[in-house]
Amino acid sequence: MLKKEFPQIHYYDQDFVDIYDRTWAWMSDFWRKADPDVGIKNPHYAYHEGNSLSLFESCISSFYLVYFNKKYPVHLMLDNFYALQEESGAIRGSYDLETGKPILTEGNPEGL
Repeated sequence: MLKKEFPQIHYYDQDFVDIYDRTWAWMSDFWRKADPDVGIKNPHYAYHEGNSLSLFESCISSFYLVYFNKKYPVHLMLDNFYALQEESGAIRGSYDLETGKPILTEGNPEGL
């Protein structure tokens, strides 16, 4: 059986509710706006200290963010990586939030 929506959260335990609410308050601090000038066309999740859009962090956070009643559009967050996809089909692991360029290092010259 296919479902069209993600499961809803049911509030049974007040301690759970308090932790749940606090988690979302923290999450809003890490939600960033789109920057079409550098190719990041949709809002996304990223640490304050960091200056990169990480494919790994975006994928992992998408499992969690879908449960907040559609406030965080995770499908659009992942679309950022398709917008930055190269002609060869490559999607790199991290992109600089200021330039939109892939982050390549000596230890990871392909940025995978």
